[in-house]
Amino acid sequence: MSSRSKRILELARVVSEDGSLENSDPRDESEVEPQIHEKFARPNIIECTTAADQQFSYSDIEATATLMDLGETYTADGSSTVLELEVGDDGILRDILNFPDEVTSSPGGNYVNDATSLSFVAIAANSQEGLECESSSINEAKKSTEDVIGKAENKTRKKRRQIDVQEWECNKNKRLRALGQEYKGLGKENGKWQYIKKRNSRLLKESCKCYNSQRKSKILCTAITEHERKSIYSEFWRMTWEEKKIYVKTLVDIKYVSRRKSTGEDSRRNNSLFCYLKPPGRSEKIRVCKKQFLNTLCLGEWTVLNWVKENLENTENDEQNLDSSYSTKKLPKRQSNVKSREKDFLLKFFDKLPKLESHYCRASTSKIYFEPIWKSKQELYRFYVEECKAQDVSPLSTASFANIFLDKNYSLFTPKKDQCDICLGFKYNHISEDKYRVHLEKKNLAREEKSRDKEKEKWIFTMDLQSVLMCPLSKASKMYYKSKLVLHNFTIFNLKNSDGFCYLWHEGQGGMSSNEFATILSDFVMALPTEEGDSVIFYSDGCTYQNRNVIISNMFLYCSQVKKITIYQKFLEKGHTQMECDSMHSVIERKLRNTEVFLPADYASLIKSARINPRPYQVKYLKYDYFKDFSKRKCFKSIRPGYKAGDPQVTDLRCLRYSPDGLINYKLSFNDPWCALENRKMDFDLTAGSALPQLYKQPLPIDKKKFNNLQALKTVMDAEYHSFYDNLPYK
Repeated sequence: MSSRSKRILELARVVSEDGSLENSDPRDESEVEPQIHEKFARPNIIECTTAADQQFSYSDIEATATLMDLGETYTADGSSTVLELEVGDDGILRDILNFPDEVTSSPGGNYVNDATSLSFVAIAANSQEGLECESSSINEAKKSTEDVIGKAENKTRKKRRQIDVQEWECNKNKRLRALGQEYKGLGKENGKWQYIKKRNSRLLKESCKCYNSQRKSKILCTAITEHERKSIYSEFWRMTWEEKKIYVKTLVDIKYVSRRKSTGEDSRRNNSLFCYLKPPGRSEKIRVCKKQFLNTLCLGEWTVLNWVKENLENTENDEQNLDSSYSTKKLPKRQSNVKSREKDFLLKFFDKLPKLESHYCRASTSKIYFEPIWKSKQELYRFYVEECKAQDVSPLSTASFANIFLDKNYSLFTPKKDQCDICLGFKYNHISEDKYRVHLEKKNLAREEKSRDKEKEKWIFTMDLQSVLMCPLSKASKMYYKSKLVLHNFTIFNLKNSDGFCYLWHEGQGGMSSNEFATILSDFVMALPTEEGDSVIFYSDGCTYQNRNVIISNMFLYCSQVKKITIYQKFLEKGHTQMECDSMHSVIERKLRNTEVFLPADYASLIKSARINPRPYQVKYLKYDYFKDFSKRKCFKSIRPGYKAGDPQVTDLRCLRYSPDGLINYKLSFNDPWCALENRKMDFDLTAGSALPQLYKQPLPIDKKKFNNLQALKTVMDAEYHSFYDNLPYK
């Protein structure tokens, strides 16, 4: 088989009329090799050629898309079957359908080789068109492919070409040995170490028949029943190998020889072992003889000696006493085929690439997505090779590149829920090319603006509201059917030093109006250690009630005048609002996985501990008396740039600038000059007047139905949490 064609064509097997299995080809599967075609157009024939030049094909198959790069997947619809095709790393289009390990079929049907998938090579549409199938078994396989596909629909496709070290023979034998099961040990065969020596499983051996237990002795072997010995044995062999060592060390004492018998020869013994067993349910250890100890745990004498050697004390020559020359043969660690310098360069290369986390799918995926600069892994690999040449580093192979890419959990494409409506509309020809081009330009301008600000500005932040949190949070089945208390977490991320700030409140303490967010942002800006003349920049999405409204603008203008600073609000393009603060949401949601939370305040401590480096998040748990009514402080009555129909709307704003002189300027595009918003200004001094009134005078009542649901959920939580839910106001 050629080095470029490493995939083996898995032959279909046919069920004979009497229901027995028979191979369609008597040759060994390793002799079968797909024929390689370097260049091909849109395929309509799937051809396979075996090593014996026996040809067969699937005809009348038309691909629905043109061929692109590594990893691109297409569906080809044929007259009698449906195939899923993939371009492999050797440039060949293959069927990648996986079939279940066992496929049952009626007599005369088809059986697909277990744990494999059929693999076919695509050839050009104009070469050998209409080729007849010469293999009857493959012809029959074509007829019932749809039946097999139907049975395999629920089978999850596994990643291919992925290294699983747990499946290596050495690691399999380690696991079996640690569990006390039958395994194979190392032995030399033809001058090479191989796993050829059969080692029997560990079985409980018979109890000792020593006479010590039958006389007045401290050794009490008969005090342990056979049932207790079985329990000790079972518990011991459920432990890990390290736990077994610790267990034995706690049950074996080593003591110096206190007196010697007068014998003709000098004894070399300097210490003695005192063995104990501790039956389940008993508080004290019972001393037993060495044979009883070894037979119960099913261990060898030298294994125990080596394990307890570390506890040896008060001996003059422990190495000689316990024969330090004896040690279990240690295998050399498997050396990586990847040079460390080349691998480190690839890891640094990945770290430098712009990444973003799934914006709406964080709870269902932990993948890290590269920005869609590269359309395929092959294109990314070519870019990596160019970087290697520039840095005089030898590039890794495509296989090593792909394996590290998978290990780091990277992906090139964002989930469908993260995709932009305009981009998807253009993909399916619902959006004009001109509108799509303008949309892309806005997206790129926003990204470039943020990159420039990040490099030169001192105070630059991104902010967003995390998806709602629920309390109580538990895996109890009752939780799925009852409404719970809703929590909100407003996050702010410092792009210069990666500090994260969280403002947390539940629906009984505050709502989701502009006043809540204005209070939080006012508190945040006023606490910043800025100097006169500094600039503070906030990036966010264009959510109107949260970020882009007149209440928020009047609040920022007030802060600007009081602190003598210039504040900028900049809004990212709709559908492309992934920001650095989204990483906070992802970290928090990963922390909450498999965690139970019964009080809203407990979320604060969990969020603080969600990140350690560079610093934990700063969390404020807010109550109703924290929020102020910023609608009472109004200098501008609106921030809409125009008046009449056809004029720019609030949603068209891209930048807002708040100056200490009381002016607001705006941009409709990041490339536009600043324009004054003077026609909306009112005759009102923001800095004058008394303090703002409270937004709420008391906690907000929740719905009575939700209150009743929360009362029902008290049955799945400790009594100490009940008082919180009993005291919630409701209407």
